[in-house]
Amino acid sequence: MLIAHVAAAFVLGGFILTDRLVLRRTFDQIALRPLYEKAVLPTAIAALILIASGAAMMQNAAVYRLKAALGLTTIALFFACPFINARLGKQARFVYRLIALILLAATIALGVSIDNFL
Repeated sequence: MLIAHVAAAFVLGGFILTDRLVLRRTFDQIALRPLYEKAVLPTAIAALILIASGAAMMQNAAVYRLKAALGLTTIALFFACPFINARLGKQARFVYRLIALILLAATIALGVSIDNFL
């Protein structure tokens, strides 16, 4: 289960980071539209695998519930991004994306700390 969770996290997290750090800085949003349309299904599958495998590994401890909450919020923000970005101004979009990246980093850090210390 852990391998499926890590693989799905790499697919979804890798796409989020690549999108934020490379694609959005290099290409125009209109040029990226076909890529985003094709990426919805693979990222949705990765998100479902990530959620299901995370739920299967979850234990009855507050730290696991915190990691699950951070992870689910990050996934929700990622999939809501096109809708929210269409309604926000340029600076608000930056803040929104920054929050999503911070949540992603916090989820990863918490997952690593759980693995190392529990």
